[in-house]
Amino acid sequence: VFIEGVCWLYRIGYAFGRIEYYSPELQLAGVKLTYAKDPSPVISPSTNASRFFSIVSQIISSGLFLVQFIEWWNNTNGSKKNSINANINPPLPTSVRTQSTIGKRQCPLCRQPCNVPTAVLGSGYVYCYTCISDYVTRYHQCPTTHQPVTNEQLIKIY
Repeated sequence: VFIEGVCWLYRIGYAFGRIEYYSPELQLAGVKLTYAKDPSPVISPSTNASRFFSIVSQIISSGLFLVQFIEWWNNTNGSKKNSINANINPPLPTSVRTQSTIGKRQCPLCRQPCNVPTAVLGSGYVYCYTCISDYVTRYHQCPTTHQPVTNEQLIKIY
């Protein structure tokens, strides 16, 4: 407590200009705190070449930032567009055979009775497994709705 009191007295005395030392430790070390009357520049005066390189560096940095911003902007807008397109209903098929021309248990592709009935996920149409599997492998779409389909989206009906 005594040492802290002495330190505070030194600080108060230094603040009012009564003591030349900020703390007893600095007085023992012989260190005086003073303001620099003529601060010398740490960095030498800039030349035309250094100014030129500084400006070029700023232009390049700004350009790179602008490129990254544009890429970010396009990516965020692209994801919004994809989510909007995902909600749009599939287009109506152009040449869908009606129930009157195809029997209930007939495959729309081969017009034969379905041996292993297989539905296409998303469209609900039922085909022979061999017919629809070959078609999807070749064209990667549903033959009726023309929506993209993979073999994993074929569901066998037992």
